[in-house]
Amino acid sequence: MTEALYYTDQEITEFEAHVARIDTVESKFHVVLDKTAFYPEGGGQPADRGTIDGIAVEDVRKLDDIVHVLSRKPSGETVHGSVDWRHRWDYMQQHTAQHVISAALFAVGSIATVSVHLGEQYLTVETDSASISDETIENVVATVNRVIGENRPVRARWVDEAELASLDLRRPTKHTGLVRIVEIENFDRVGCGGVHAPSTGAVRIANCVGIEKIRGRVRTIWMAGDRAVDHYRLTAQITAALTELLSAKPPEIVGRVTATIDALKNAEYQVRGLTERLASAHARDLIERAEKTPTGTRVVAQELTDGKEYARSLAEAVAAESQTAACLVSRDEAGRVLWWIAASDDAGLDWTAVRRDLFPIIDAKGGGRPPVWQGVGEGDTTRFLRAFVELNQK
Repeated sequence: MTEALYYTDQEITEFEAHVARIDTVESKFHVVLDKTAFYPEGGGQPADRGTIDGIAVEDVRKLDDIVHVLSRKPSGETVHGSVDWRHRWDYMQQHTAQHVISAALFAVGSIATVSVHLGEQYLTVETDSASISDETIENVVATVNRVIGENRPVRARWVDEAELASLDLRRPTKHTGLVRIVEIENFDRVGCGGVHAPSTGAVRIANCVGIEKIRGRVRTIWMAGDRAVDHYRLTAQITAALTELLSAKPPEIVGRVTATIDALKNAEYQVRGLTERLASAHARDLIERAEKTPTGTRVVAQELTDGKEYARSLAEAVAAESQTAACLVSRDEAGRVLWWIAASDDAGLDWTAVRRDLFPIIDAKGGGRPPVWQGVGEGDTTRFLRAFVELNQK
């Protein structure tokens, strides 16, 4: 059985160990040591990272023994392990924060924790409640940060079943025999096999940044520890930039942005209307000057320098007139050909011939539905336009 050094010293990062066994599993080496400082994944907390003899530890699992998953096989019988302290400390903060949060939820609203997940960005606590009021969340957040500020000691100890029966636990444990109990002084006591900070003050700060429904229950989403401090710093920088950009005080930012978005939507609506009117007038002019086919269809073939939104509007405006067909081309910033082909219902455009005879000229790709098709291509747009006119003259 591997000795778990992370229980006797949660801050240990360097250690020497004897290789007890190495198994090969699907091209990976599962290394079992006589002792380890690497915490294995469990209880919502991810496994430690680091190296064994310079080889990256890809995963740590608690099976019959603690298994270290490596991509290469260590060569010696004795190895040196090095735990990534930054990663370990991050999750010690997160796990400690989770205990404080779960205890606060229970203390404030008798809300029990169903499951937890300590992610790379957020920690989540799934509760047994179908709904939690905003006021309750505010009180929980206030309680969490009060306990953090009080810097209460966090202690872990092993108890036997007799002592376990006498303890008032926030959540009953399913384990038997010796059970590891983690206590936040005068605030929380629960069975837990994870690693934690030595006191609540190490968490620094925690905040509920969202809630969501899952399986009919509320899951709360939190940022805590150094992550929360970094997030606060980023938020302050963004707020300062918006304050200067909008000439608004922080409480006025949302209102100012809302007004700006409303004004932009109104301007876009007006521009869209003007674009459609301009496209209609432009379409009529092109149609009047267009060549007629023997059946009376007027054929427009034009290269444009306007944007693709205008080109689409123009194509639709041409196709809205009786007995009209249009081929419009333009180019994007990368030099690719942009094409639009449009036709009224009575234009008699042979789409099979368009795909067979015209598309290969510019290696056209795209599609659509009546009355407009559009896409991209590369090649000679002059030849493409001329071929469209000739096709309609047949």
